[in-house]
Formats: sequence, structure tokens, C-alpha cells
Amino acid sequence: MKRKLSLIIVAGMILFQSFSAYPLATFAADTKPLKATLQAGSTYASAFPDANLAKVVAQAATGSDDITQVATQDDLDKVVTLTANSKEIANLAGMDLLRNVTSINLSDNKITTVSLKGDITLPNVTSINLRGNDLTTIDIQDQPKLVKVFCDTQDSAELTEVVLKNLPALKVAGGVSDASGDTIDFSKTRSLTKMTLENLPAMAGALALNECSMTEVTVKNLPLAINITIYDNKVKTLAGLEDLPLITRIYASKNEITELDSLKSFPEIANIAITNNHVSVLPEELKTKLPKLTYINASNQTITLPEQTVASNLVLDNSIKNFGQVATANSISDKGTYKDNQITWTAANLKDVNTVDYGFSESVSQSPIDGTFSGKVTVPLKKVNLPVITARDEIYYEKNANITEKVFLSNVAASATEGATITTDYNTVVDFTKGGTYEVTLNAKNSAGFEAEPVKVKVHINKALAPVITANTEISYMVFAEVTEADFLKNIQASTNDGSIITSDFGTVVKWNEAGDYTVTLKSVNSDDVDAKPVQVTVRITPNPTPILANVVFDIDDVQTTEAIVVEGFITEPAAPTKDGYTFDGWYDAKTGGNKWNFATNKMPAAGITLYAQFSKIVNNDPQTGGGTTTVTENNNGVLSDPPANTNNKAKDANKKSQTGKHPATGDSQNMLYLLAGLLLVGVSLRIFKKTYSK
Repeated sequence: MKRKLSLIIVAGMILFQSFSAYPLATFAADTKPLKATLQAGSTYASAFPDANLAKVVAQAATGSDDITQVATQDDLDKVVTLTANSKEIANLAGMDLLRNVTSINLSDNKITTVSLKGDITLPNVTSINLRGNDLTTIDIQDQPKLVKVFCDTQDSAELTEVVLKNLPALKVAGGVSDASGDTIDFSKTRSLTKMTLENLPAMAGALALNECSMTEVTVKNLPLAINITIYDNKVKTLAGLEDLPLITRIYASKNEITELDSLKSFPEIANIAITNNHVSVLPEELKTKLPKLTYINASNQTITLPEQTVASNLVLDNSIKNFGQVATANSISDKGTYKDNQITWTAANLKDVNTVDYGFSESVSQSPIDGTFSGKVTVPLKKVNLPVITARDEIYYEKNANITEKVFLSNVAASATEGATITTDYNTVVDFTKGGTYEVTLNAKNSAGFEAEPVKVKVHINKALAPVITANTEISYMVFAEVTEADFLKNIQASTNDGSIITSDFGTVVKWNEAGDYTVTLKSVNSDDVDAKPVQVTVRITPNPTPILANVVFDIDDVQTTEAIVVEGFITEPAAPTKDGYTFDGWYDAKTGGNKWNFATNKMPAAGITLYAQFSKIVNNDPQTGGGTTTVTENNNGVLSDPPANTNNKAKDANKKSQTGKHPATGDSQNMLYLLAGLLLVGVSLRIFKKTYSK
């Protein structure tokens, strides 16, 4: 009983150690491999979960294939070459315990996934042979001395993904012979869809990745690689090719490439082939990115544009560009025409077709680059109907009504087919403040961008009544009156019942220099452009009447002159007359006294008038002693009157003569007047003396 119990305990310990050494570690595609750790007391069975692999390793390490024996690291380090071909091996867990192995032959086994990366390293391995397995995934990274990896390719392979990354010594990989030089060859492996070759600094040969089914290709940092062949795949872009400074050729024909804009720079590339792809543009930047490019073959491109929804004519911009220039379209299907970089198909020619196409074929003439750029562009069509607008032809509204566009569309029963939305210019066209007819345009467009044929709707805004003009029917003016139109309208009291402005032909009809009757027409238009009934006014231009003349007689001391003056006109004042010893007082309507005539205000009387010049005499009180001078007024009869007192006059020089001048009537000198005055004074004095003495 104790013996059985001991065996159970030992078996449990071995099982525990086995799980501790490799806790369910496999190289399954979805399981991250863990670094193997050899525990003390581990057996080959526990260190290598695959029993067939354990036997091969035990044999190589100890000379015995007993997998129950304890495995030591010293024994494992003795394994330099591991030959494990045709051993039914399926799991490579524990392989990284072979720290000194340099060559591994695992051909013709049942391995489907190889994952050596991260902590799972074989620091001295240089060659791994995986031929004859049903591999689907190879992911080998971070193996510092690995030079060669052999596996099945072409039709016998089932590979879907290969990752060879961070392998500083790798030179050979894929379906190549042991004697091959620097080559990575996975060509003709139709199951292969994804390839990653990255950081392989020792690889100095060619990369053959053609005739697979790859949709993703990453080839990065292979500084010594010389060319790459990836034709006949399903690659959509060459953006994954990077840091390949010595690459001179890229063969990428027969893929699904649609653009070259993402192509990185390659300083040594001289030749690139991209035939049988879907490239529509050869970008000008190729000259910069590929400075040594001399030849490009871009023939037989097949380009399918997005589906075009068609309801009428189809006008398509030609998007094919050859180093910045639009390629000329040719071989246009279904009677399409080409002009100004556009292809046009009429609706009639599209009636029974679901696709249209056109071709292009041009030489590449970007010195020093030569080559060919050709292909065919196919345009799928989706037929739809154009929207159709229906609405009433016209509608009437009252002036100053408040009708919104929404109400208007409802009033005219506007609708559109094909889910189209109606828009109008209603708000900008219709003016409810002014009567008249306005034309509103209805448009419609659906979500596909198709537009209906525009529809016109007439909107009638009822107009105000015509204005009524009132005015005097005739008016007279003297010839040459030159009355303005504004004054004329005011003179005839012209007006309208609604305040509308009145206009006339007054300025062009009336001739002011010709007497006669002229008919002036008054017109008016209200704010709704409604015309008033015209009104005619007779303008009579009359000649000026013959002037009535009367005589004015100017009498200067009975010397008279006569002038004829228009009655009620102003008399022109003559020059003031002069008379020695007198001052001129003015013209009066009587010889003496009377009223002084004001030439500025008094008008010519119809009966005529005589105007008399009246003077005031200048008298010297004491000519011998130089006494003051006194003015004595003398009328035209020679009668003297007392002069007014003048106490402010100063004595004058007794020898100074008085101003002289001829009297227009008598011609007497001033000295005679002085003599008469003296005699008069003497006589008066004697009489006074005599009366006094008699008393």
C-alpha cells in the first residue's frame, strides 16, 4: 500500500513539473509562446510536450530515446544538429531549450504553425528546414544567427502568412535549394495572402513574391536587396515597400493597385512595371521619388469608376492623368463624344445599356522617363427617372397680402416626384406692395442630385385703381413769360385723387416766343403702374399790349425839355442842373412848393407831368468883413425869402469870389443880387429911422 502511494506521489510530482516546465505551451497561431524553463527533475517528456519531438531530442542529447529520463541543460546543450524529419511531430514547444543547436531539420512532419519570436529564441541556429509540412503560418523573428529557412511553396504549400522580421543574418528563405544564393522566394504560392519581410540587413539578393494571392505586402529595411517581384497578386498599394535603397527594379504587374501616390522614395530604381492594374494617374511626383527612373510600363489598366446614376445625358470628366496632363480619351462606347476633357453620352444612347466605357493609350514622355500608359475605363450605370414638378399655372392675391412661400406652394398645389424637394424664388420675386404680375420659378432636386425641369407660376397682385387728374382747363401767359412746369401745374391747380405725381409735355409743347394756343397733356401713373386718363389744358400765349406814352416836361427856369415815358413806368432822373449862386433842391411837380418827385417810387401818370427844377440861393452876410454865408431861397419868379439862421458859419475870406454859373433862364450875375439886397436893406433902415424920428 505504501509502495503504491509512493508511486502516485512521484507521478503527481512529475506531472506537476511537466506543467511547470511548459504550462500548456504550444506554437498554435493564436497562442503567445512562452520561454521554456527547465525545472530540476524535469524529464524529456515534460520538457517537450510533443512525445515524438521529445524522443528525437532525448536521442540527440543522451543517445537514448527514453523520454522518462531526467533532462538536464548540460545534455541539451550537447545538441548541435537536430534531425527530426518524418517523425510525426506537430508541436515545437520546448525547442528553445536547445541553446546550442545550429541546424534543425523538421521536414515531412505535421507542423502547421511555426512561431519563434520574442523570448522564444534559438541563439545559435543558422538553418531551419520545414519542408514537407502543412504549414499555414511562419512567424520567425529575433533569431540572431538564422541564415536559412526552407519550406514548401507553390502548389504544394498551404501557407497563408509569412513573417520574417529582425533577422540580421538571414539570406535565404522559402522554396529554394540549399545551394541557392541570397534569395527569398515564395512565388506561385497561391494560398499566401500576407507577407512581411522587415529588418533583414544581410539579404543581398532578389525577392520573388510573384503569383501568390497577397493582399498585404510589407518589405521594409532590406538595405542590400536589389529587386522585388510581386506581379500577379492582389496588392492594392505599394506603400508597404520602404527603405530599399539598392532596389533597381519593381515588378508589380497584374495586381489590384489603384494609385502610386503612396509609393515611397527609391533612389536607385530605374525600371518599374505596373501593367494590368487599376492605376488612373501617373503622378508627377514619380520624377522626384524615383530620380533614376528611365522606364515605366503602365499598359492595360482596367479602371472601374463608381456607379453613375443617370436620368438624362451623362457628362463625365476624364480623370486619367499622365504626369499632370489629361490623357486623351478614345474608343468611346455607345456613340459618346469627347470635348474639353469631358465624355458625353446622350440619354438616347444610354437607353439600353448598363455600362459605358472609353479607352486611352499614350506614351510616357517625361524625359528621361519613357514608357506606355494605356487602359480602359468602365462606368457602371444606374438608371433613374428625373423628378417632375406639377403646379397651377397662376394665382391671384390682393395687394399687401401676407402670403408665405409655404402657403403659396400649397395654394398652387406644387409637388415633385422622385422624392425631390421644391425650391422657389418666390420671396425675392414677388412684391406685395406693388400690383402687377410676377413670374415665380419652381425648381426641384432629389437626394441623388437630379434636377427637375423648372416650372413657371404667374402670381398676380391686384393693382390699385387708376388715379384721377383734376385741373383748370386753360391758362394765359404773356409772350416770353418763361414759366416753369412746376409753376404751371400750380397755376392750373393740377392734382390727383391719390397723390400720384403728375407729369406733362408742357416743357416741349409751349413756345414762349410765339403767341398762340398750345395744348398741354397732363399724365399720371400710380405705384402699380396704372395710368390715369390724360387731361388736356390750353395754354394761351398772348402778345404784350402796345405801351401808352405820356410826356414828362423838365422845366429849368422856364427852359423846357420833353420826353415820352410809358404810363406807369419810371421816369429816368436827368442830370442835376446848376445855377450860379444857387444850390439845386430837386425836381418838383410845381414851380413853387409842390411835391418833390421820387424817381425810384413815383410812376408816370397817364396825363403827363411837368417837373420843375427848384434852387436855393446862397447869400454872403458881410462880404467886406468875411462874415458867414446865408442861403436864400428864390423861386422861379425872382421873389426872395428870408434865409434860415446859420449861427455856426464862420467868416470867409472877403476877397473870395462866390461860385459862379449861368442861370438857365436870366443869365444875371451874382454881384447884381448882392447890390439889390444891399439897396433893400438901406431902404428898410431909412424907413425905420424916419418913423422913430417923427415920434
